Amino acid sequence: MRAYLTNPQPNHTVYAYTYVFSPRAQTVGAWVNFHNYGRSEKDASPPQGQWDYKGSKIWVNDQELIPPTWTNAGLHPLGNEQPYTDEPYENRQPKSVSLKKGWNKVLIKLPIGEFRTDTYRLGKWMFTCVFVKPVNNQLEAVDGLIYSTDKMKRLRLR
Repeated sequence: MRAYLTNPQPNHTVYAYTYVFSPRAQTVGAWVNFHNYGRSEKDASPPQGQWDYKGSKIWVNDQELIPPTWTNAGLHPLGNEQPYTDEPYENRQPKSVSLKKGWNKVLIKLPIGEFRTDTYRLGKWMFTCVFVKPVNNQLEAVDGLIYSTDKMKRLRLR
């Protein structure tokens, strides 16, 4: 959040939002993450039913995206050699999301307690939300989507 907040403070909540214009109604995948798992850290896996330990949430068109069923929910690795399973978004199937034709609202809640805890050495106040589709046995960003925090101004530019 430092890119948007000049003096981030603990015990605050930030909301991020955007609108996504879809040229047609379609079901897409959503890669969602609220923590970037370091390869040299011993970050804990999220608790079951939560995206992370901070209480982060995401809604698309006012429908909450429910976190995955974590393989190792709540695991606190004992060493750096404990492999991650589905904690990083790149390691799991994207969440299925229905986009309607026209503008779709994406709202993200990002609370932060402390920037360092026993759960995470570095309290990363960040998020990832990418709409993807399968192409040739890999996932790629969905073509034709327009992202805008001010949907009307953006639409007039086209």
